[in-house]
Amino acid sequence: MIRTISAIQLQNEYETNEINADDKYTDKTLIVTGIVKSVAKTNNGSETYLIISDDYHPYSQVQCFLSQKGIKQAASLDINREVSVKGYCQGKKIVTIDGKDQRLNYPVLAHCIIVE
Repeated sequence: MIRTISAIQLQNEYETNEINADDKYTDKTLIVTGIVKSVAKTNNGSETYLIISDDYHPYSQVQCFLSQKGIKQAASLDINREVSVKGYCQGKKIVTIDGKDQRLNYPVLAHCIIVE
């Protein structure tokens, strides 16, 4: 069964108890709902992602890395539009920026598509 959760609820659960949130969500497919705040590419241009949140908690967000299908879908997305994204939860991910490992402060979904 695929669980549906808001971006804010997912972020709040990770902020409250990351160990419990990892047990519940990491390595599972989720549908996350929220407001599109940005559509962008990584610094090296190799991946495209959405940031989803809501209008009341701009710093509580989920980063959704898009699949090829998701990239095509995102081409027509408007900022501040409500969206549901289906993807594989990776928890709070460690990324390398300028040769240094840094831990993101928000949950990450991978292989995402937009669901209607």
